Amino acid sequence: MADDSGATLQTIMAVLVGLLMLGLGSTVSVRSFMRNLRTAKGPIVGVLSQVLAMPFLAYILCVIFRFPAIVTISVIAIGCTPGELEVSVTLPP
Repeated sequence: MADDSGATLQTIMAVLVGLLMLGLGSTVSVRSFMRNLRTAKGPIVGVLSQVLAMPFLAYILCVIFRFPAIVTISVIAIGCTPGELEVSVTLPP
């Protein structure tokens, strides 16, 4: 019985989130969307930094400090992931 109520709650939440997204999306004008699309400099810089700069800097730090291979792989893997992983790995619960 508990599994069925959990599935029902997940379905209700998914429908509500979908309706919320539809409502928010329908309030955006075409002009506003195009303006934001043309001025998307910030998100583009963020994505490029995350995809290119972070792994490269992680590799450079591993070369400078001469970490063992397993540590190098771990540091580069963390450098390739979004910021929340660093927070959840480094901060105690």
